[in-house]
Amino acid sequence: MFKGILSGLRIINIHHNLHLERELKTRQSKHFDRVGKWRGRLEYLQRGDPFDQKKNEEEETKIKNQIGLQKNNLSRRERLYLWGNAECGALGQRGFIEPGGNRNKVNKMRRPFISTLGHHYNIKSVACGNGFSLFVTDDKEKYLFGTGLNQLGQLGYHKRLDEAGRQTGEPLEMLILPASITLPLKKKETLRRVAAGRTHSLALTSEGRVLSWGNNAYGQCGRPVIEQEDYFVNQVVHELEVELIRSVVAGQDHSLMVSVAGEVFSCGWGADGQTGLGHYDNCGQPTRLRGDIQGEKVVKVAGAADCVLALSETGDIFGWGNSEYGQLSSVTSEQQVNSPTWLRLPEVGKVVDIASGGTVCLVLNDAGEVWVWGYGILGKGPQLETSATPTLIPCTLFGDNLMGNGSKVEKIFAGIGHQAAVTNHGDFYIWGKNREACLGLHDDEDRYFPIKVPIGGRVTQASLGCDHSAVVVKPWMS
Repeated sequence: MFKGILSGLRIINIHHNLHLERELKTRQSKHFDRVGKWRGRLEYLQRGDPFDQKKNEEEETKIKNQIGLQKNNLSRRERLYLWGNAECGALGQRGFIEPGGNRNKVNKMRRPFISTLGHHYNIKSVACGNGFSLFVTDDKEKYLFGTGLNQLGQLGYHKRLDEAGRQTGEPLEMLILPASITLPLKKKETLRRVAAGRTHSLALTSEGRVLSWGNNAYGQCGRPVIEQEDYFVNQVVHELEVELIRSVVAGQDHSLMVSVAGEVFSCGWGADGQTGLGHYDNCGQPTRLRGDIQGEKVVKVAGAADCVLALSETGDIFGWGNSEYGQLSSVTSEQQVNSPTWLRLPEVGKVVDIASGGTVCLVLNDAGEVWVWGYGILGKGPQLETSATPTLIPCTLFGDNLMGNGSKVEKIFAGIGHQAAVTNHGDFYIWGKNREACLGLHDDEDRYFPIKVPIGGRVTQASLGCDHSAVVVKPWMS
């Protein structure tokens, strides 16, 4: 009986195996037919055979190599971080103003975020104006971008683009994404740096030329004032009548230029003496400054608002402009100084960097010490609101302690109401008024001492605007 059952099972298994073999052969036949059919179509489309394992492996290796190369290039590329007021488009992030889905609008960014512009272009430098930003890249065609307020043409002439890429509609008073700005550069001439004022912009080229655009109501663009001029639509980019310039600075409504020879030129609003031309009138023509800097080789000027500092190659400091908050009280009891005046500051040592904000002045000496004076949040606590003479901010506040690994300040910066410093390790410290979260410390509180901003890399350049900030950063692993 059991033999009969086993015999029957063997017959069933044999038939089942034969059925499986026939089905497998049928599937293989259909598979090869399908391969032939798709191969014909793929040859027509000039594409590879998806069934060719060897070609697939080669293509996969090629793609992986390309991705690896892109990652390496991206990791070595300098990054751009921004934070602060986002309502006017100065941060260049469309999702902050026009969020998609169920996301909320971001009026201010309280922490540094990486700009997507840096994913496509290598950022060389940045300038923050009042509600707008300028970015210089190393691209040959799109070398300058701007975003933010544009009601007086400080970002140039822009319209919306249709699907074909053509400009259409009315000019844009605000840009919520970085837009390319084209300047009249000469053949093989490149863009070096830019400066941003209240509503005007400056550009410095590789040939030492200075270009300006935007509001010229006070002559800050270095050309005669035209009554009733519409800066929003005139599309004027002006070349200033100066030569061999090495650096440019845009104050609120005036402009400063330093030549290769160390001479200083200025134009624009002069009511507080900020042009340094010996009078308080506006000036629409770049004019050389004299006073105590005559015969000196100036290497840098600084002035985010209406008080200006100048640094000579020997480390001497000169000042002019607004002294309403005691910035120049060491040399005058007046509230304005209209000519460059030597500031005797023996206690600070040899100065290597300078910065001047709305109410505060800073100098950095060759020992890495930061000295500050003026009015407001000076960086030494809430009890010190004013100082007529320079006072030292303790170096320990910039990481120079047992855990600081030899931290030393190398650069200083000043905005309208906040200040910053960069150390030899690339760490970024900030303090002052926290307008619209421009300190980037995750909250809305003012900071009375320098605080390190968490940023993913070594800061190489920074710009502090009225209520937003930006830094260019080199990745740690580069």
